[in-house]
Formats: sequence, structure tokens, C-alpha cells
Amino acid sequence: MGRAIRFGAWVQGTGWRQRTLSCNSLPLAVRFDAAPAFPARLPAAGLMQRLRLEARVLLLLAAFLVLFQALILREPVALAPGIVVGVVALIAGLVLFVEGLRAGLVPLAHGFGEHTVSRAVPPALLAIVLLFGVITALSQPGTAALGVAGTITNASATPYAYVLLHGWAPGLLAVMAASVGAAVLLGLLRSLKGLGVRPIIVLTLIVVAGLSLHVMSDPELIGVVELAWDTGAVVTGPVTVALLLGAGTGMTSAAGSSRLRLPGPGITAFALLVPVLGTLLLALAAAETLTAEQIVDAAAAAASAAPGAWHTATPWSEILAALRAVVPPAIFIGVAVAFFAGEQVRDLMRLAAGITACVVGLVLFEAGARHGLGALAAQSAHAIPDVLPATGDVRLFALLAGGTLVALFAGGIVFGASRSEPALAVLAGQLAGLTSGLLSADRVRRIAAAGAAAGAAAGVAGMVIDLPAAWILVPGYTVAGVLTALLPEEQAAVAWDSAAAAVGPLVAAMLLPVAVTAGQGAVAGAHGILALAVLGSVLGMLGAAYHARRAVNEGVHL
Repeated sequence: MGRAIRFGAWVQGTGWRQRTLSCNSLPLAVRFDAAPAFPARLPAAGLMQRLRLEARVLLLLAAFLVLFQALILREPVALAPGIVVGVVALIAGLVLFVEGLRAGLVPLAHGFGEHTVSRAVPPALLAIVLLFGVITALSQPGTAALGVAGTITNASATPYAYVLLHGWAPGLLAVMAASVGAAVLLGLLRSLKGLGVRPIIVLTLIVVAGLSLHVMSDPELIGVVELAWDTGAVVTGPVTVALLLGAGTGMTSAAGSSRLRLPGPGITAFALLVPVLGTLLLALAAAETLTAEQIVDAAAAAASAAPGAWHTATPWSEILAALRAVVPPAIFIGVAVAFFAGEQVRDLMRLAAGITACVVGLVLFEAGARHGLGALAAQSAHAIPDVLPATGDVRLFALLAGGTLVALFAGGIVFGASRSEPALAVLAGQLAGLTSGLLSADRVRRIAAAGAAAGAAAGVAGMVIDLPAAWILVPGYTVAGVLTALLPEEQAAVAWDSAAAAVGPLVAAMLLPVAVTAGQGAVAGAHGILALAVLGSVLGMLGAAYHARRAVNEGVHL
């Protein structure tokens, strides 16, 4: 008697594929509107269902923080009204933001990718796509997370990491933006030429890992490698991932690529890796321009910081960040589609409702992450020095016990926060509908979050013993390159894109206070912790995909 198997396993075991035909390859008389169907307004039933799901996950995370602080750290928990309101705002903002992405930005970016590829002439097309990536990255407020990680960066210990975050901060932002533009352009050329995702990822990893090893060989450039890998982690925020996902979908659809049946994969992975290369090259340029002594003298002169301006306080900082993240890319896409592709943006009311939901949801999400769960995590972080051995204390038991406790705490909060990252929620939902049951949305989120938690735990443990994150990052991404080469195109692309979406603003708001406290005795500070969380997610997704492939090949015979 035959045994029952999942339909997804049968799909993968038989190698079934479907060919995607571009509407542009069909005669004009039989063309149809292939754009995904989205409701004219946000469905109330779907909102309530998602609200219950996200509330359960985030309230469990809040309970974990409270119990850990009260029972393990034995510190009183100050549940101020602001924290309670922040958690509520976080839940509501997450749901509203995700639904706004699905109804507004993702279909808008899909139309941009489809119409620009099919209508624009090649020279103009390359410029439009490059500018799209640059504007998307400039709108992403990711450098704030880098600044938090670098608050304990010592100019005398890590001079070039310090100068990139301070004196050369505009140059760093420009390099990150140009790198994302290059990543989107690379994704377009891959779609047009029918190239595979795996070779591009593996070759990029070889170049970036080799350059990282070269930079690590210079003692004065210590801390730069960790900062460089962090830039890739912070630039792939929720809005960036959603826009790249939608644009990649449209590009692949218009190009008529049949190599992959999942639309637009790989662009998010490219956006994760290319900024690392750009930042390393910028650091080498800084090393040729400035000496370490000049950087230390400049840091001493700028030691007195000016008080924060009005736009750095809540709610103005969150409102400005949300408007900057959503409105400029939406305006650029609308102009590009209307003037360069010669198409009229359809369903303006639906798109306007989705974009408005994105802005309002992102304001609530950022404020809730900062003053809700982020504030709870900061309370626990203040008590962490009490469980760590004192500076200069080399007692093995104290080091292992305290470091293990802090690492487990960091892993726990990252697991809960990563499952609620809006970019991962959007991407997992897309994959669930595109893989014929092979991947469920909850499974993708659990695997990606578990990997991110393991990476964050390893990073915090390394900070406790002053192990540079670069010594984990370079070997870890080498393993990721090997696994990528062993997997089929679709699985490798899904794994990388999902992993890049697993670390976002909520993870950063909760992990960075813990990392900053744990990294006070580390030379590189808290740099590299976000990159390690992404690395863990990459390895988790790639490992799960490789294990599933072996299980299907060995256990399913059709």
C-alpha cells in the first residue's frame, strides 16, 4: 500500500515546472491584464485575523521579556503606561503596514518593473532602474541602526569604522544607495539575459569574502569588516524588501523568463551583498586619505555633541522617517511609469489607500518598537552587566554562565521579533501562494527567525569573550556559498531573499541595546551583530532547503 505524501513534496520530487509567458509575447488581441488582483480597500476580516496572529506573537515576546527580567535577572519591571501604549501601537502598526504594503507599494512596484522593462528603451531603462534602487536605499532610514551600534565605538581602537559613521557618514550613505542601485540593475540584467541566481550570489560571495580577509589583515582597519556587513543588513529594510520584491516580480514577468517559476528572485540577496563590497572599498579609500592619528584628533575635537533637534524626538522622528521611506519611491515609480513607460497608473484610490496605510502603520510600528518592546529590552539590557564577569575577570565559570545567559536572552528576543518583521511577513505570504504548498508562510517565518536567533546569540557570545564578528562572518558566508551552489535555483533564491527580510527595525530596536551592553568590552563594539543575525537566517534557510531536498530525493520515488 502506498504511503501518503504532501503535494509540495510531489511537486519537488517530480521536478514539475510551469513556464511563465510574458503578455508582451502574445498577440495584441489576446493580451489580458495579468497584474495581481488586489482589493479596492483593505478587507476588515483579513485585518482582524492578522491582528489576532501578530498580537499573540508580540504579547508572548513581551511576556518573555518581563519574566526573564523578573525571574532570571531579578530586577523590577517598570511597566510604564508608555510601554503598554507602545506595545499596542506596535501591534496595530505592524498589521496596518503589512496590509498597506500588499495593497499599495508591492503592486505599484510590480507595475514599475513590468512596464519599464517592456516599454523603455535600453539606455533609459538602465538609468531608470539604477535611479529606482538609489532612491529606495536613500529613503530607508537604516543608518540610524548603524549609529546605535557604533555608540560605543572608540575612535582610537577602531578609527576607520568611527570615521565612516561620523566624518564620512554622507559618503557611506551614498555608497549604500549606489550599491542598492547596482543590485537592482544586476537583477534586471539577470532577468533579461536569463542568467541564474546561484552563480551571481556565489561569485559575489567570493569577491566580498576575499576583500574582507584582505581588510582584516590590516590592524588599523579593525572593526571595518563588521560595519561593512552590517550595512547590507540595515539597507534591506521592510520598505526596501517590498519594493525590490514587487519590482523583481514585474521585471521577470515582462522579460518572459522561464528559468525560474518564482517571480523576481535574487534582487534582495544582491542588495544584501553588494553594499558590503561598496563599504569595504570606501574604507580602503579612507585609509589612503586619512591617518589613524588624524581621525583620533578629529574625534576629540567633536566630543561635545549638540543637543538633539526637534525632529529627533517622538513622534516627529517616526513621522519623518515613514514619509521619507514611502513617499519618494512611490512618487518616482508613478512618474517613471507615466512618462517613461507611457502607462497610466491604475486604481489610484486603492494605491492611495495602501500608501496611506503604509505611512500610518510605519509610524505606529517604529514608535511602538522604540517605546514598547524596545524599552522593555533596554530595561533588561541595563541589568546585563550584573550577570557578566567584571572587566579583567577570567574565571571560566563566570564567563560561560554569564555569556550563555545573555546569548540565550538575545536569541529569544530575536526569534520573537524576527517572526513579526513586516518584510518577512510579506515575503512569506507571497511564497506560500507561489510554491504549490511546498513552503507555508508560517514555516518560512519560523525557520528564518530561528536562524536569526542563533546568529544573534552567537554574536552576543562572541562579544562577551571579545571575539571579532568578522571571524564568524567570513567562514559562515563561505559555508553559505557552498550550500547555495548545491541547491537548485529556486530554493537558493527563496532562502536568500527570506533571510534578508528576517532582520529589520523591530529586531534592531530590541537587539541593539543588548548588544551595546554586551559589547562594551569588545574592541569592535556592537558592530556585526545585525550581520550575524542575517547570516544565521541565511544558513538556517539554506540548511532547511538542503535537508528538504535530500529527504525528497531519498524518500519519494515516483
